[in-house]
Amino acid sequence: MVSPIPSSVKKIWESWNIRGIILLSLSLQTVLILFAPCRKRTSRSLVTWSIWSAYLLADWAASFCVGLISNSQDDDNSSASNSSTTGNQDLLAFWSPFLLLHLGGPDTITAFALEDNELWLRHLLGLIFQVAATLYVFLQTIPKNRLWIPTTLLFVAGIVKYGERTRALYLASLDSFRKSMLGKPDPGPNYAKLMEEYSSKKDADIPVEIVMIPEPIKENKDRNSKNKNNNLSDLDVVEQGYKYFYKFKGLIVDLIFSVSDRIESCELFHSLQPSDALRVITVELNFIYEALYTKLQVVHTNTGYFFRFVSFSSVAVALGLFTSEEKHGFKKFDVGVTYALLYGAIALDSIALFRLVFSDMTAVSLTKSRESSFKATLLGLIIKVTNFLSILEYFLSFKKLRWSQCERKHYTNYKALNTPFFSRRWSESISGHNLITYCLEQCPKKSKSEAENRVYQFFMHISDKILWCWRSGIDYVVEYVGAGDLLDEWTYKFKMPFLQELWRFIFLDLKRKSKDVDDAETVKWICSSRGALILRGVTIKNEKQEVTTKEKKKLRERLIPYIEEVAYEESLILWHIATDLCYYEEEKQDKVDQKNKQEDAHFIIRISKMIFAAVIIIGSTVEEIMKRILMIIGGIIKKVFETVKGTLMIIGVLIEKIFIRKNHGEAAAKVDEKDYVTENDKREFSKILSDYMLYLLIMQPTMMSAVAGIGQIRFRDTCAEAKNFFTRRDVGPIYGKREAKKLFRRGDLDPKAIKAACDKILNVNTDVKPVDVKGDRSKSVLFDACRLAKELRELKEEKWNVISQVWVELLSYAATHCRANSHAQQVSKGGELVSLVWLLMAHFGLGEQFQIKEGHARAKLIVDEPEDPTPKT
Repeated sequence: MVSPIPSSVKKIWESWNIRGIILLSLSLQTVLILFAPCRKRTSRSLVTWSIWSAYLLADWAASFCVGLISNSQDDDNSSASNSSTTGNQDLLAFWSPFLLLHLGGPDTITAFALEDNELWLRHLLGLIFQVAATLYVFLQTIPKNRLWIPTTLLFVAGIVKYGERTRALYLASLDSFRKSMLGKPDPGPNYAKLMEEYSSKKDADIPVEIVMIPEPIKENKDRNSKNKNNNLSDLDVVEQGYKYFYKFKGLIVDLIFSVSDRIESCELFHSLQPSDALRVITVELNFIYEALYTKLQVVHTNTGYFFRFVSFSSVAVALGLFTSEEKHGFKKFDVGVTYALLYGAIALDSIALFRLVFSDMTAVSLTKSRESSFKATLLGLIIKVTNFLSILEYFLSFKKLRWSQCERKHYTNYKALNTPFFSRRWSESISGHNLITYCLEQCPKKSKSEAENRVYQFFMHISDKILWCWRSGIDYVVEYVGAGDLLDEWTYKFKMPFLQELWRFIFLDLKRKSKDVDDAETVKWICSSRGALILRGVTIKNEKQEVTTKEKKKLRERLIPYIEEVAYEESLILWHIATDLCYYEEEKQDKVDQKNKQEDAHFIIRISKMIFAAVIIIGSTVEEIMKRILMIIGGIIKKVFETVKGTLMIIGVLIEKIFIRKNHGEAAAKVDEKDYVTENDKREFSKILSDYMLYLLIMQPTMMSAVAGIGQIRFRDTCAEAKNFFTRRDVGPIYGKREAKKLFRRGDLDPKAIKAACDKILNVNTDVKPVDVKGDRSKSVLFDACRLAKELRELKEEKWNVISQVWVELLSYAATHCRANSHAQQVSKGGELVSLVWLLMAHFGLGEQFQIKEGHARAKLIVDEPEDPTPKT
C-alpha cells in the first residue's frame, strides 16, 4: 500500500522534528515571559486566547520533545555507531534538561485559571515522570558523553525551575491559601486554673469576683503619621497595598476578620482621598493576581532567592563549559541550536531577574527591612550607597495611575484613566452592554483611529460582498457549535472610560454609609440593600439625607416595589431599561433646548443688523420687535445670572473649606463633597453603571451566578418582546440573519433609531400592569420598565439623584454577593469595577466577613486584698 505521506516530507520531519519543536518551545517561553502579564491589563478576548494558546502549547511542546529525543536515541543506538552519531547523542542529551527548564515555565505565569492551581498534584507527578525521562536520556549517553558536566548542571537548574512551578501551584490552591491564613491555635485563657483559684477563694470565704478587661487595640503610629497629609508616595502605596493584601487575602477563601482589622482598615480609607484609595486597591488586586497566577509566593523568599541563584549560576556555568568544549563531531547547525538554547535561557533568567528586582514585592521587602535594623545589615549599606530605593521608586512611578481629559463623546468634561498599557495593573476601563441597541442590532463603534476605521470599514465592505451569500450556512454553523453568545460578546460588548468623577462618586457614597456603623444588623442591612436606602430616605446615624416634602417621599416609596418585590436580576433589567428611556428622553430635550438657544443667538445677531432698517420700513412693528429683543435679552441675562450665582456658590464653599482648614484643622474641613456632583454628572454615571451591570449579568454569568437567578431567561424574553414591538412599529434596521450580520455587517450606533425606539416604548399606554394582561408565562419586563420610567418622570429634579444612588446600591449588592473566587478569577482577565468595589467595601467594614463585637478580653480575678490584685490570664 502506498503511503499517503511522501518520503521527502518524512525526511524533512525526521531531520527537523526535534530541532523545530525545541526552538518552538524556546519561542513560546519568550512569548509567555514578555506578554503573559498583558492579560491582567486588558479584557480583550484576542489577547486572552493568544496567551492561553501559548500556555497550552508550551507544555505540549516540551513534553513532546522529550519523547522525540528518547525515541531518536533508541534509533541511533540501533544503527552503526560512529563519532558523528555519538556527538549527536551527546547534544540531544544536553538539550533534554532545557525542556525541564521550559516545563518550569516563566515567573510571569504558572496558572492560566484558578482551576490549574487545584491540579498541582498532577504537575507533581509530571515533574517526577519528566525528570525520569530526562534522566533516562542522559544515562543512555554515559560514560562516553563529553558534555556530562554541563548536562548535569542544566539538569539541576531544570529540576529547580519545575519544582518552583509545582510549589507555586500548590501554594495558590484554595486549600493551601486558606491554610496559610490560619494562625497558631489559640487555646484562650487558662479557664481551669482560674476557676480553681476562684473556688479556693470562695471556700476560704474571701470576697472574690471575675472581671473581664478588654485588650487595648494597638495603634499603628507609622500609619497615622503617614496619612496626616493624605498624600501617599509610590512606595507608601505599594507598602499599604501589600499590607492589606496580606490581611485581607482571606476574603478569597471566605475567612472572618477581627475587629482590630476592621477598625484599622476603616481608619486608613476614611483618611484617604478617592484617587489614593484607588491606587492602594489596584496594588492590592495586583498582589492577588501575582499570588494566584505567578511564582510570587515561591521566588520572594530567602529559599526562593537561593534556588534562583543556583539555577542562574548553573546555566551560566554550563554556557561557559560548552563554549570551551571542543566541537569536533558536532553538527554545525546543532551547535547553533545549542547556543540559542543557552543564550535564550540566560536571557529569560535575566528578564526574570530584572522583573524580580524592580517588582512591587521587592519594594515591600526593602521597606520592611528598613523598619527593622535596616542600617545594621550589609544589604542596607549597599542600598544606601547605591541609592537603590530612589531608583526603585522611579520605576514604581511608571505604574502610577494617570488621569487625562476624556476624549469620548458625552465624557469630555471628565477625567479618565489613561496609564500607558505596559505600566497598568489592570484594564482601566469599564465594559458595557445595552439591551435596546442589542434588540435594534446596532453594534457599538470600536475605539479606533480614523485610519484604522477606514481600513476596518473597507475590509467589512469586501467581506460583506464576498461572504454575504453564505449567510445561511454561517448562521447554521454558529448555532450548531454554540458560538452565538461568543459572537454577541464580540459584537455588542463595548468599552467605557473609567472616570475619576465616577469613582469619586462611588467612593464617597460608600464612605458616608460606613460612618458610625458599629453593629452587624446595620452592616447586613446596607449590604443587602438594592436601592431601598435611597428610596426610603434612610438616615444612617450622622448621615444627613434630605427628603424635603411628603409628596417627594411618597413618590419615592412608589418605586420600592420595583426593588423589593422582584428578584435581583429582574430589578437590574427593569432599572436598566428605565434608565435608558429616561436618558434618551432627556437627551432629546437637551438637544431641543440647545437648538433653541442657538436660534435665539442667531436671531439676536440678525436683529442687531436689521433693527435700523426694520424701524424705518416697518414702523408699525417696531414695538413688537423691541419686545422680542427685550425678551431674548432678558432670558440671556437670567442664564448669565444663574451661571454667576452657581460659580459664586462654589467659590464660597471653597473659601469656607480653606477657612475651616486654616482655623479648625483637618478634622473639621470635611465639606459635603456631594454638592459638587451635578445632575448631568449623575445622569452620565447612571448610564455607565446601567450598561455595566447588564454586561455583568449577561456576559459574565459565572461571576454573577450567585445573584443572576433566571437573568438569562428574563433577558431573552425581554429582547424577544422588544424586537417584535420594534418590528411592528418600524423602528431600526432589524435583520433576519443575525449571526451573518454580526460577522460581516458591523455598523455603528444610530442615535436617531435609539431615540425613536425609546419614544415608541414611552408612548405605550401602561395604565394596566402587563402581568394582568398577558399573564406570567413570558418573563419579559419591557413594559414594566416603561411604567417605572414614567414613575421616575414624576421625581423631576430628583430623578437622576435617585437613579444614580440605586445603581450604586445594585453595584454594591453584586460586589458583596458575588463569590470571592469569581473576583479572584477576574483579576487575570483585566479586572472589573465590581471587584474594586468589593475590596473598597471590605476596607470600609461593609461586609459580613468581620466580627462586629469585640471578642478579645482578659479575665482578672479580684479579691478583697488591694495590695495583691494579681491578674490571672
